[in-house]
Amino acid sequence: MYRLSLLFLFLCGTLLADVKPLVFAPLPMKDAVTIYETFAPMTRSLELSLDRKIDYHISESYEDLMVAIQKGEIDITYLGPLPYILAKEKNENLKPLVVFNESDSKPTYACVLVAWAPQKKQYELKNLNPKETTIALTSPLSTCGYYAVDRMLKRSEYGYILDMFRYRYLGKHDEVALAVVRGEFQYGGLKEDIANQYSHLGLEVVARLDNMPGFALIVDSNRVDPSLQGAIYNTLLQTKEEIYSHWGRGIDKGMRPASDEMYWNFKQILYKDQWRLKP
Repeated sequence: MYRLSLLFLFLCGTLLADVKPLVFAPLPMKDAVTIYETFAPMTRSLELSLDRKIDYHISESYEDLMVAIQKGEIDITYLGPLPYILAKEKNENLKPLVVFNESDSKPTYACVLVAWAPQKKQYELKNLNPKETTIALTSPLSTCGYYAVDRMLKRSEYGYILDMFRYRYLGKHDEVALAVVRGEFQYGGLKEDIANQYSHLGLEVVARLDNMPGFALIVDSNRVDPSLQGAIYNTLLQTKEEIYSHWGRGIDKGMRPASDEMYWNFKQILYKDQWRLKP
């Protein structure tokens, strides 16, 4: 009887170990409450389908998230193209499953440079004095951070580079938008759909960089086995519009299969430009 009890406890322990919660870590583009509200409907759908609990790991910064991914502490994450490419260099087990459509139903998006509308004319690129111009950025690891703003300035007819300007990293996209609205910075670089959420406060686009490969749901294949990967993939792609349209902004326009090939051209541009992190 004693041996049977020990065997029962061992089997229970084994089963419990097999069903430990999955750890989901979305990119910290906004505050923690907004991040949770955005993704909770999606993760609830996955929990019901997978019969598996999903715990959130909400990092303070892009940098903290990258460290957790590099250490192999995250099962599922949500990343834009630049963070994904950089994370993949540190953790080759990362695998994109689905990419989310944007408002135009395409799996690409735009980064934008914004100014506050009442001062937009004053801040047109032709009027700039770089030494007196301030720019708010998200994160060195953000696609819409240093990388996108520098490219937008270089593409202008005035031949600017971002290092000519006074810039500062604020961390989150919504913090960049609000800092520009409050007049703390003349410009801000962020994702277009987040900028649009602040247009009613007078935020307007000055320049844009289109066709960034979309944000993807990514698994660590060393932590998530192939059968579970398949279950996540099938659950998401079989989700009907009447369901996903009620998910949070940014993941509510549907999904399509993702692959590393989607990010190949973007990666080639990075190498061609000899891009480096600018802390």
